[in-house]
Amino acid sequence: MTRNKKIIISAVVVVVLIVLICVGTIFTIGLIDKNNNTKKVIKVTPTTKTVTDLRANAEKARASGNKEDAKTLLTQAQQQVEALPKTDQNTNAKVDIQAQLFLLEHANK
Repeated sequence: MTRNKKIIISAVVVVVLIVLICVGTIFTIGLIDKNNNTKKVIKVTPTTKTVTDLRANAEKARASGNKEDAKTLLTQAQQQVEALPKTDQNTNAKVDIQAQLFLLEHANK
């Protein structure tokens, strides 16, 4: 009887270990996939609203101290504003984004 109990206990331990390994693997793959998804650039049709949203998000990122995200968002906004038709408002936005990028790169803190 004790031999059967040992076999059952060892089988249960093995099953629990296999379940824990599977859960750990799924969790790790989820984290890796989450990190890869944040780096993908979403393709959108450039409009003044998307450029304004990107600039606002860049300002929020800069205010929270995340300079890399702010720089990425400003670069995306700059690419989108260049795809827009040439108007005074778009030209001003382009110059403003260039100035923000320059200040972001050369900020003394």
